[in-house]
Amino acid sequence: PDIIFSITFALSSSFSTMFSLTINLLYFGLLLLAISAVSSYGQRKLDWCDPALCPNGKWHVACDHNGRFGDNCPEDALLYDLRSYREHILHEHNKRRNFVALGQLPGYYPAARMATMVWDEELAYLASLNIKMCYVDHDDCNNSYRFPTVGQNLSGVDRRRDLDASVTDIIAMSMGLWFGEYPLIDSNYIRSFRVSSNFEKYGHFAEMMIDRNTHVGCAMSRYTHPTYPFLYIYNTACNYASKYALETPVYRVGEPASECETGPNPNYPGLCSKREKFNPNYD
Repeated sequence: PDIIFSITFALSSSFSTMFSLTINLLYFGLLLLAISAVSSYGQRKLDWCDPALCPNGKWHVACDHNGRFGDNCPEDALLYDLRSYREHILHEHNKRRNFVALGQLPGYYPAARMATMVWDEELAYLASLNIKMCYVDHDDCNNSYRFPTVGQNLSGVDRRRDLDASVTDIIAMSMGLWFGEYPLIDSNYIRSFRVSSNFEKYGHFAEMMIDRNTHVGCAMSRYTHPTYPFLYIYNTACNYASKYALETPVYRVGEPASECETGPNPNYPGLCSKREKFNPNYD
C-alpha cells in the first residue's frame, strides 16, 4: 500500500542492497544534555522556554522536552547517528544549490550571491526533537537566539523491513522529493516569494534555495509501521538558518557568484566561498 504523509510522501519500493549501520544513541543523549544545559548566544544563557523565541505564544519544540521518543512511537524507534554523514548531507544540499545558482535549472535564473551551507549542531539537535514525535508535522516553533527564523524540511519514506535502506539512500530520496518540486514554480517566485494553493508542494524546494541559508542540521529516525509491520518508516528532518519570507527574494538574481565579496567556492563555483559573511536573519 502507498503510505501518505501530511507534508511529503513516497511510494513503497524495494532496494537490492542490504545495509548495516552503527547506531550511537549515547552520543545523542549526551548531545541533548550538553545543548539543553549549557549554551549561550553572546552572554545570553539559552532558555528554550523563553517566550522571546516564539511569536504569538507558540510552544517551542525543545521547551521542557525530555529528549525521549514520544509516547505514540513504536518500541523499536531509533535515532540515527549522522556524524559520519554530515559532509554527505552538506554536499547533497550544496550541489543542488550550485546547480541552480549557475543557472543550469530550466526556468530559473542564476544567483548572484548564494551561501555555501555548513553544518550546525544546534539545528540538528532541534531537528531530532521533531522526528521523535514519529509523525511528519512541522514544529510550531523551533527558533534559536542565533537563528530567530528557522526553516524546516520534512520527509517520510517507507521501505520493506527485509530490504532495509541505507542512510545515504534515505538522504537521496528526501532531497529528491524536496528538489523535485521545482517544476511547480519558476523565477517569478524566486524574485518575490508568494504562497499559492499548492504551497505545501513547492515550499521545500524554495527552502533549499534561500541564498542566506548558511547553516543546516538534520536528523533521521526509523521505526516499524504501526499498521503495516512489514514496513519501516524513515523520517528525516532538516532545519535551516533561515526560511522564506513573503514578497522577499528567495535569492538575488545575477551572474553566478558575481556579488560574492570573498569570491566563489572552488568546489561549487556558483556559490560563495565559506568565508563569505551572511546575515541569515531578516533584520
